[in-house]
Amino acid sequence: MGLELPDLDDREFEALVEDARKRIPVHSDEWTDHNVHDPGITILELLAWVAETDSYRLDRITDAHVEQYLRLVGIRRTPPQPATVRLELDPPPTVSGERIEAGTPLRAGVTREPSEQEPFRTTAGVTLTRADIETVVSQHRDGRTDNTDANDTEGMFYLPFGDDPTAGDALYLGFDTDPFADADRLDLAVDFHEANLPAPATHGDEPVEFVPSHRVAWEFYTDPDGTDDRPYEQWYDDDRWAEFTVRRDGTSAFYEGGTVSLLAQADVAADDGPTWTARAGSILGLERESFWLRCRLARREPEPEPPVPACEESPSSPPTPRYEVPPQFDAVRVNVFEAEHCATVSGEALERREGERTTARPDQTFFFPHNPVQSATVTVGGTEWVAVPDFAGSGPDDRHYVLDRADGTVRFGDGVQGRVPAADQAVVATSSVYGGGPDGNLPATARWRFTDDALSSVEVTPLEPATGGTAAESVEEALVRAKSDRSTPYRAVTRDDYRYLATHTPGLRFGRAAVVDSAGAGVDEATSRGDDGDGTVRVVVVPFSPPDTRPVPSEGFLDAVDCHLQRHALLSDDVTAVAPTYVGVDVGAEVRIAPGYDRRDRQVAAESAVEAFLDPLRGFEGDGWPFGRGVYLSELYQVLETTDGVDTVVDVSVTTDQGGDLEDGTALPYPESVTVVVLDRPGQCGRES
Repeated sequence: MGLELPDLDDREFEALVEDARKRIPVHSDEWTDHNVHDPGITILELLAWVAETDSYRLDRITDAHVEQYLRLVGIRRTPPQPATVRLELDPPPTVSGERIEAGTPLRAGVTREPSEQEPFRTTAGVTLTRADIETVVSQHRDGRTDNTDANDTEGMFYLPFGDDPTAGDALYLGFDTDPFADADRLDLAVDFHEANLPAPATHGDEPVEFVPSHRVAWEFYTDPDGTDDRPYEQWYDDDRWAEFTVRRDGTSAFYEGGTVSLLAQADVAADDGPTWTARAGSILGLERESFWLRCRLARREPEPEPPVPACEESPSSPPTPRYEVPPQFDAVRVNVFEAEHCATVSGEALERREGERTTARPDQTFFFPHNPVQSATVTVGGTEWVAVPDFAGSGPDDRHYVLDRADGTVRFGDGVQGRVPAADQAVVATSSVYGGGPDGNLPATARWRFTDDALSSVEVTPLEPATGGTAAESVEEALVRAKSDRSTPYRAVTRDDYRYLATHTPGLRFGRAAVVDSAGAGVDEATSRGDDGDGTVRVVVVPFSPPDTRPVPSEGFLDAVDCHLQRHALLSDDVTAVAPTYVGVDVGAEVRIAPGYDRRDRQVAAESAVEAFLDPLRGFEGDGWPFGRGVYLSELYQVLETTDGVDTVVDVSVTTDQGGDLEDGTALPYPESVTVVVLDRPGQCGRES
């Protein structure tokens, strides 16, 4: 039940005047003329008007009041957000090997007029190379796949390590020329295909702390003995490949897209380790000769453990690399970087509406030449002042100012909250970053160019439209966000809280989760633990996985959920994240189909219907198979009977893995095999058709 707000503005002007007129005889016997022509009544009406105006103002809740309330509950309005875009460069030979550092300015617009172009800057550096990727080949347990066409074709994507990646699977990249010919660094942009995937989970503004349970090794071929008569003669020998020193990996081991920066020397401590040798050759049975490097999945080595006595078991080996979603690439490219709608300016003078310099008056406001403003360092008379969100905690001597990013203004204090600048002082933004807002959202047809004359010959092509630029969040939008945030569980009390927190672990693509107690039983709706067991709360997590893939969480996935749950659990709760226990199910069925249907087509349709019904993520009633629930023949009969074209279900059989217990709270069935046999229809008079 909320507080009932009083109505402070419940009396109008006439009521205030009449009430005051009635009080005149109480305070003065000599004042007998109460008509409107009397000067005293005129003064009384003036005071009534002032009182009504003050009452009106007191009864209003302005945006300033709401914004101050939002600050008290930890919500601040989101400033204008800059648009971002990914750009591809085509460098001429004269600038090959040059390094474009982060913060390099660009201009972009639909016309060539500089006044109509928007400022952008690079968000990360990139080293230009004249080498291009001409061959992309995957080698995995299912064989070898040439992904060159998919890598070069817009709208296509491919699985670089197959649909079930494991340690040792590799992706080979062949370059048409030496990628390290002009520089000792190579930047590879990996475009991760996300169109068919759910967005990674978020929980408020909490950071992503997921660490993959495996690693990616980028390698180049070496000839340590100098015995190879031909380049890459023993390319199949893993010992011949040395790891690059990886300067940066923005892909999180291929859980997302990003840039990988490789240095030409090997990742070894010794100074005399192997380095990249420019040799072109043929591998994988291909006729084309290229300069090759490869990317290989490897196990992440465990932390060193203390020696184990001989009578005890030794530590287990590192877990096999496992992806919840197999990596899927749109492309691997060179000379690609990201830019944002921002520009950095130094030494800009700020001005008031009335002049350029400060006065001794309170609440002075100075304006930037540009807006929105992302950040700024402001000096008054050469002395740096400090930016604060508001003057609520400022004293009369504090050199504070409030920066309004959306309007591009700086406001100073009134001498009580915040110091008033001394008169006749210059207000200068020694460094400011401006940009953001919807003006930076440009189409893919926009023209791009570097403003630096040294880079003017570099052709810049957008890979996509510039998007993401938004205006500053309004007070109403911030209030709606605050209300939504108040209803978001941040402390686990009930089963639904634990399930919500697990499926909103930042950075993970989740399928579903359930909560069971230590004995494997389901947990009561209103409490965080069941009646049996030792009180441990076990949260069974099922990651998102593509169809026909068993959704098993990796060690890194479970660790991330564990950390997130423990951060938000009650102090008295013992909680842990566990993987589901899959019980293999073999289904056999015999059916007869209706006349006019193709036997093979209906057989496949019936098998697919059963597999979809048993799917851990999408089966049963569409939201996944319930944990700890058995598979009943009657339900399989119903699934087959409702399959289009199936006339009669003659028989259905179900067998499970030996020792598999579908009644366990963490158990889920998984269709190991589904076999549907289509029987001939019996003819009339007992003769087969």
